[in-house]
Amino acid sequence: MNLEKFFRSESAPAILLILFALLAMLLKNSAFSDTYNQFLEMEIEVRAENFAIEKPLLLWVNDGLMAAFFFLVGLELKMEIFDG
Repeated sequence: MNLEKFFRSESAPAILLILFALLAMLLKNSAFSDTYNQFLEMEIEVRAENFAIEKPLLLWVNDGLMAAFFFLVGLELKMEIFDG
């Protein structure tokens, strides 16, 4: 299976999510756990003129990516309810 065909399939996001979750669990429970924790605690700043937000990467993931994930899940549910 070529890579383009894989990413066009409906199951690609779920497979990638499972793979990255497994990778995170393996890293957290291995000798690399200190490096993994430092990576998650790395400060990331978003700045626009006088406005700035600085949070650790873990909070960006929890706040931003999880909000986007549940928004997409909601859109998917809406499509399934109205379009069948």
